[in-house]
Amino acid sequence: MARLKGVIEALHAALGAPTPSYRAEPEDDRHPHLHPGRAGRLVDPAGHDYGSLGEVDPRITEEWGLPDRPVVAAINLPLLLGLVPAAVRVAAVSAAQPVDRDLAVLLDEATPIGELLRLVRANAGPMLVEARLFDEYRGTQVGAGRVSYAVSLRFQPETTGDDKAIEKAMNRIRGALTHHLGAEIR
Repeated sequence: MARLKGVIEALHAALGAPTPSYRAEPEDDRHPHLHPGRAGRLVDPAGHDYGSLGEVDPRITEEWGLPDRPVVAAINLPLLLGLVPAAVRVAAVSAAQPVDRDLAVLLDEATPIGELLRLVRANAGPMLVEARLFDEYRGTQVGAGRVSYAVSLRFQPETTGDDKAIEKAMNRIRGALTHHLGAEIR
């Protein structure tokens, strides 16, 4: 379900629409093809529903012979497009090139990846323009119950030569992950 939310949020970002909120589907208004308790509605900033998402009901999954636990989303496109601002805001292109850094982190496998990325974004400062997971490893080399994540970070300095500011941001990120998640930085 997290990946489906990621796709939906990426679509919103690409269109310039606000990120949706999610609300549990009311039992009396639940879509019959969705799993009870594993479905929700997309909600705009004014609190109006404009779509749904969820796991397909197991009876349908079994009847159709679908593998695993499939998910589905339905979005009312005219309502979504109505959320896109008429005026697009742009920022001046920086004279400095973006700076890419990778960060490898060893965590307890019960730690949600969303919490890792939230802490990265919260501690990186304003130069961070992108943080994304690009690798995940579980196996004997990291130990039972542990997972190694690799995160790609892109910083956009205002001027060339902001290497010290980027290193400070990386240190804040490392410190926060170590302190809050007990992460081992690799």
